[in-house]
Amino acid sequence: MKTTSLLLGCAMLLGAVQVNATVHRVNNNAGASAAFNNFNTAVASASVLNGDTLYLEPSATAYTPTQLNKRLVIIGPGYFLDPANVSFPGNTGLQANVNGARFASALAFDTLATGSRFLGVELGTLWLDPRADNITFERCYIVSGISWNTNATAGQQAVGIRFNKCFISAGFSYSTFNFVDLEITNCIFTTGLNTSSANVLSALIRNNLFTSSVVIQNAYFANNILINVGGPGFNATNCVVRHNISQFANVFPAGNGNQSAPANDVTRIILNTGTVDGRYRLSPSSIAIGAGETVGGVTPDVGPFGTADPYRLSGIPPIPSIYSLTTPATVPAAATTMNITLSTRSNN
Repeated sequence: MKTTSLLLGCAMLLGAVQVNATVHRVNNNAGASAAFNNFNTAVASASVLNGDTLYLEPSATAYTPTQLNKRLVIIGPGYFLDPANVSFPGNTGLQANVNGARFASALAFDTLATGSRFLGVELGTLWLDPRADNITFERCYIVSGISWNTNATAGQQAVGIRFNKCFISAGFSYSTFNFVDLEITNCIFTTGLNTSSANVLSALIRNNLFTSSVVIQNAYFANNILINVGGPGFNATNCVVRHNISQFANVFPAGNGNQSAPANDVTRIILNTGTVDGRYRLSPSSIAIGAGETVGGVTPDVGPFGTADPYRLSGIPPIPSIYSLTTPATVPAAATTMNITLSTRSNN
């Protein structure tokens, strides 16, 4: 713990985000001194270049996006940060400011957004576009829906779309274009996954947890957990299905490391209690511990908290954060400085 100025502390944290590109602050709170107070203005600015980072700072007011037409890294503070939230009890001690950075409306992607990356952001509807490839959503909360840009035409392909360590409560919808090398890894779904429209040509779906039906095709489906999903709720066509765990019997094909919890007992797999996302951690005696598919000599746990790069509670981005902040109750009128006490941690 150390005492310093708030301005210096914030500068240190922002400077650690990315050393080879410019970091631009976006803050829509009244009176904020950030470079931009509007997401769209930041994207359109001539000073924001391909490869730059936009840091969306915490706010109780949602940001309003339209279209992303640059290759940017967009970082928010995470989600489920307020342990006092009754509807969505969050994880304690992760951020001093418990507000997230939320997109209130749909975000569309232009071809020039190829290679963009999102971390720690609360996203509404995503309008994916087959002209934009290699878009990565990492440690994000996806709230409303994952759909398609209406400008898409038949036969186009979206290549390398990745969802990694995300909390997803929105359904996937697929239309005229094809997904190639779709990756969904270490995510928690509080909704179903349906890729059965013959538009997913290849997919890796590994180390996730699903609480509703899964209908997939042309996928490698391994190390996943299904909760509250009976046999008819899982349907796989032209898929490899290995080392998955279900609450119920007869959900997955026999063999290949697939198994079910004894007596349909959810607590033999996950904690099933706690914060919004923490409840999906493995229970101490979980049958998912060390039950994953061995890769490179390493046998991981099954589920989103398995592997060397597991799901992170609240989607905390891999940059330093201020998790405790104390300011004076009063400041003398003649004072020229204000000392505060803050606690910081590095995140990975």
